[in-house]
Amino acid sequence: MLDIYLKGFIVTISLIVAIGAQNAYVLKLGLLKQYVLLAVSLCILFDFILISAGVFGLGFFIQGNQFLINIIAIVGIVFLCMYAILSFKSAFKNESLQVLISTDVSARGIDVSNLGFIIHHQLPEQMEYYTHRSGRTARAGKKGYSIALVIPGEVQKIHEIQRELGIQFVEI
Repeated sequence: MLDIYLKGFIVTISLIVAIGAQNAYVLKLGLLKQYVLLAVSLCILFDFILISAGVFGLGFFIQGNQFLINIIAIVGIVFLCMYAILSFKSAFKNESLQVLISTDVSARGIDVSNLGFIIHHQLPEQMEYYTHRSGRTARAGKKGYSIALVIPGEVQKIHEIQRELGIQFVEI
């Protein structure tokens, strides 16, 4: 019985990771700093309940029936693919997901309205480029975030930016 539970638990965890919508929602709340602990706690609780119910309930009925296990796996894969395609289409159709990819050259002089955050995948070589990149957000009194993905070799550069621009980075 424990063997069935472990197999079911691993399959269920992999399905949860693949879906991603819950993870995206929690990440969004984290960036907005709203109800993060409550959301994470509820997600953990409901995931545990659903996983346990799925493993103990379904595991008991399909134990030893490889054909049924394969059918359920195929249906799950098809469902996840369809869910991903519909979510992707919905994000672009409703204009709820807008992405702008920019270089240092184009970061200066462009005007993009309602840009909620900037992600620096690499810190710029020149200080003014950081200012122009980050300046694309938080316009006209709106709130915006500038997120920098930093590798250990760039920590000194972070200190320079903080000192020169009089800002403080927060590690998340």
